Amino acid sequence: MEIIDNILLLLFAGHDTTASAITLLIKYLGELPEVYAKVLREKIDITESKEPGELLQWKDNRR
Repeated sequence: MEIIDNILLLLFAGHDTTASAITLLIKYLGELPEVYAKVLREKIDITESKEPGELLQWKDNRR
């Protein structure tokens, strides 16, 4: 139920939604280490697939 409440907060708050979303993301990644490990592994894989100095593109995050 808490997750639903937080989602509704993001939808209807009208201000600071980006900050709230980032805060909740960090909170839940801290509470769910297995999810954090998957996210970290994905980002490491993306970084390792790039050439040195090559910038990340939006499509890199859509894997």
